[in-house]
Amino acid sequence: MRFAHLADLHIGKKFNELSLIEDQKHILAEIVEIISAENLDAVLISGDVYDKAQSQAFAVDMLSDFLAELSKLNVHVLMIAGNHDAPSRLAYAKPILENMNIHLAGKLEGLPEVLRLCDEYGPVNFVLLPFFRLHEIKVLFPEAIDQLQSYTDATRFILENLNLPGNERKVILSHQFWAGIDPVKLSESELDIIGGLDAIDVKLLADYSYGALGHIHRPQRLTKDYLRYAGSPLAYSFSEMNQRKSVPIVELGEVGEAAKIELKYLNPIREVRELSGNLDELLSEARELANNNSPRLNDILRVNLTDAERPVDPMRRLQSFYPNIVQLRVERDYQLSELESEDYYEDFSQQGFIDLFRNFYQLQQGIDLSEKDAEKLEMLWNELRLKEEKIDREVD
Repeated sequence: MRFAHLADLHIGKKFNELSLIEDQKHILAEIVEIISAENLDAVLISGDVYDKAQSQAFAVDMLSDFLAELSKLNVHVLMIAGNHDAPSRLAYAKPILENMNIHLAGKLEGLPEVLRLCDEYGPVNFVLLPFFRLHEIKVLFPEAIDQLQSYTDATRFILENLNLPGNERKVILSHQFWAGIDPVKLSESELDIIGGLDAIDVKLLADYSYGALGHIHRPQRLTKDYLRYAGSPLAYSFSEMNQRKSVPIVELGEVGEAAKIELKYLNPIREVRELSGNLDELLSEARELANNNSPRLNDILRVNLTDAERPVDPMRRLQSFYPNIVQLRVERDYQLSELESEDYYEDFSQQGFIDLFRNFYQLQQGIDLSEKDAEKLEMLWNELRLKEEKIDREVD
């Protein structure tokens, strides 16, 4: 039995309000090419198919096109809802799609569906376990509420009550936070995972042939090679920019035989990158890329400026080369001088306005205020004082 493992497609997602429509179309087309070339039996999609529960029309069309392409390859598609999905929307037209070998699991309404597929070694039981909240399991199984004190308790109860044959291979699709001995490597995208309170002990999957996990965007194994987060196919935050995204291709042998896993790496049309340097350096580098017609100019960027003085209109100047800058930050690493001392804080009330501003400017910029700027500031300050005195005389 050979299958591909996908997760966290987040179709319709934006990157800091930057559209990713073309990026997602490209990466889904590349995934179809990989699946077509690998002669697979199934494609597993472990949740967060959409980015939003109220998915937009273009996102629905993109998923429909993707599933239509997969259906042409004579593979079974197994797909579960994640926490970003609207289960009822995802499972819409489920009976019709079943006839196309597309198997959907939306909202958990009892024990999860088990799809039984066979190969030359016998049956493989695929458990389709969509995302769930602990309180939902307590409502579904009130007779066992005393046993359901944690997510591990709830998952153990569900798996044990499936009563799957012990002498057959089992694969689970799940979109939860599973944890093992080694810490799970998270990214900014997993904002809903706080303190591991909803973690499920991965030991529950000890007798499974493969755990097709979703919810974590960084591709990674979890304790064992056969327990794996596929990761998202694209980087959806700057914390993911150095991750190599991939599609795991899994081959199951006989019962008890270790799964063989090969990673097929994906090639996005735009990278997510970070640039650091002063404005002149960054513009010079950009001109060189432009002269070479480099596709890197279209990457999604975070720029860290290190100029000693704040440059004029840096975003506009940089975006003339890099149109997809979504963050611009100013970084300074100045050594604070005697301004940090107790004497400074004790004596500042004795200083005049210009001296105060000189100290403030040096503290913030790391350089001294120029005499020319100091003269302008003093002139403006004196004008303001004269106006204030005039107003006071008129009031009196």
